[in-house]
Amino acid sequence: MSDILDAAVDYIASTTRWSGDADRICMQGTLWYGTMCRSFLLLERMLRLSLAEVSRVAPSEIEKASESRASNKPLRALTFGQCVGVLEAVAPTLPDLLVNAYPRIHMRQDMLPDNDRIAWNRVVSLRNRMTHKGPGFLDSIDLRAGRIWREYDLDEPLDQQAKEIWAIGRQLCRSPFIVTCIAIQGCDEKTSIAKFMAAEARRFTLREMANVSERAIDTFHAA
Repeated sequence: MSDILDAAVDYIASTTRWSGDADRICMQGTLWYGTMCRSFLLLERMLRLSLAEVSRVAPSEIEKASESRASNKPLRALTFGQCVGVLEAVAPTLPDLLVNAYPRIHMRQDMLPDNDRIAWNRVVSLRNRMTHKGPGFLDSIDLRAGRIWREYDLDEPLDQQAKEIWAIGRQLCRSPFIVTCIAIQGCDEKTSIAKFMAAEARRFTLREMANVSERAIDTFHAA
């Protein structure tokens, strides 16, 4: 099983379920915050794992991209935004590099179409806005603590923010770069798409969503 696929399936299953309850989730500030944290964490994990997979085949290209877009940091030390920058830099060379290393895998000629490039940068922008400008809490990150929201000027309604990131993320799970990296890990595109479709049919209880959200908040703030 591909760990990139695991993250993508988890994302699709979770956000499909959350989308059906967006209004109720957004009325409960902590639950909304947790679902957003988890969304960003899964997308970042998916991208980091994919870049790590590419680095095994094209280490020098990743190093060059890091030098130009991330102050020559090692992959493990990159911020989420720098990971996106490295992907943008290395994407044009990937089809030729990967087709030679994996001749049996169908390679798209454009690994990072404009809509995917825009989508990744939008995810980073939304994540940074949530991290630095709120919403956030004045007390601990214990979900059971009586939290008080700090002042937060809403540029967009909470449900609109959530629905946007969920839709963008589901697009990126199916993007050429991610699907190709999943294939490199041994799961072909047809199988991946079937698993994505099955994930859309999974259902979670509100309690399960709350438990996952609690862990996501802790992880998000520990990063």
